[in-house]
Amino acid sequence: QDLSSKPRPIGNCGTLGEHVKMAVVHAFGHPMGLPQPPLEVGSWQRYGRGLARQFSCVGLNLIAIPDSFVCSITRSPMVDPVMTNDGHVYDREQIQRWIHQRTTSPNTGLALSSRFLMPVILLKELVEAYLNGRPEVSGVQDTIRTLQAERDSLIDHLPQQEARHREQIARGKSRHRDTWATLCAQVNGLEEERTALAGTLQAERDSLIDRIDHLHEQEACHREQIAVEQSRRMSTEITLGAKISGLEEEKAALDAVRAELEAKIEVLEEEKTALTVAQEMSDGCLAEEQALHRATRAALEAKCQRLEQENASLLQQLQERVAAHAMEVQSVSECLAVSQQRLATFKREHDQSQKELQNLRAHPYLVENKCQGVEALLPSIVPE
Repeated sequence: QDLSSKPRPIGNCGTLGEHVKMAVVHAFGHPMGLPQPPLEVGSWQRYGRGLARQFSCVGLNLIAIPDSFVCSITRSPMVDPVMTNDGHVYDREQIQRWIHQRTTSPNTGLALSSRFLMPVILLKELVEAYLNGRPEVSGVQDTIRTLQAERDSLIDHLPQQEARHREQIARGKSRHRDTWATLCAQVNGLEEERTALAGTLQAERDSLIDRIDHLHEQEACHREQIAVEQSRRMSTEITLGAKISGLEEEKAALDAVRAELEAKIEVLEEEKTALTVAQEMSDGCLAEEQALHRATRAALEAKCQRLEQENASLLQQLQERVAAHAMEVQSVSECLAVSQQRLATFKREHDQSQKELQNLRAHPYLVENKCQGVEALLPSIVPE
C-alpha cells in the first residue's frame, strides 16, 4: 500500500509519510521523492536496517528515536553521553574506544586538540527517561550492551589466545625441527645405503661381466668340440660305409662260392645216384669192375668230403667275418650313440648358457632401474 496516500498523524511529530521521508533522508542521505537509481541485491535489507535504527514498532504506530539521543558512532541510544572539545556528543564507552585508537573527531574527521570528555548529565537523564518509557528499545540496548560486553571479553581474551597459539606454534616448530633433523638423518642413512648398494651392484656387475666372458669362452670351446665331434663322426661314417661295402662284396663272393659248391654237390649226388643205379644193374659184373667202382666211389666220396670240409671252412670264415663286421657295426653304432648324447649335452649346455647370458644381459638394466627408483624415492620423504 502507498503509505503517503493516506497520511496518519502520530502525536505532534506530523504524518507517517513525513516521518518515513525524514528517516530515509537521515539514513540514506537523499529525499524519497527524488528519482533514485535501480535497487541492487540487498538494498531492501539496507532500507530496513536504516528504518529500524530510527523507529520502533508499538502496535501500529512508529515512534522515532530523537537524533540527539543517538550516538553517531554506533547509531544507538547513548547510555552515558559525554561531550568532546569540538562540541559533539557521544556515548562515553564508544568515544573512549575511538580516542584510544585514533586522534580525530568521528563526525568532522578533524584532529581533537584534547582528550577531555565532559559529562552531559541533563542529556543522560533525558535519555534514561526516554528509555524508561520505551522498554522495547531498552531491551534492544541491553542486548546490544551484552553483545558488546561479550565482544570486549573476547577482545580481552585475544592476547591470551594469541600467546597460547604462539606457544603451540613454537612447540610445533620445535617438533618440526626435530622431525626435520630425524628426516635429515634418515636421508643421510638412505644416501649411505644407496652408495653401499651402488658399490655392491657395481661389484656384482663386474663379476657378472667376468662370468659372461667366461661363458663366451665356454661357448667357443663347446662349439669347437661340437665341430670336432661332427668331423670325427663324418669320417667314422665314411670309414664304416667303406667297410660295409667291402663286407657286402665279400659276402656276395662267398654266396657265389657257396652256390658253386652246392651245384658241385648236386652234380656229385647225381653221379652217386647214377653209380648206385649202375651197381644195382651190374650185380653180376666182374669183381674187378666192382673194385674199380668201389675205388671210384671212394674217390668220389673223399672228394665230396673234401668239398664239404672246404664248404664248412668257407662258411665258418664267412660267419666269423660277418660276426666281426657285426661287432664293428655295433661298436660304430655305440660310438654314434655316445657322440649323439655328447652332442645333445653340448646343445643343452649351449642353450642354458644362452639363456643365462640373456638373463645376465637383462639384469644390469633391472639394477639400474632399482637404483633410479631409490633415487626417485629420496626427495619424496623430505618435507617442503
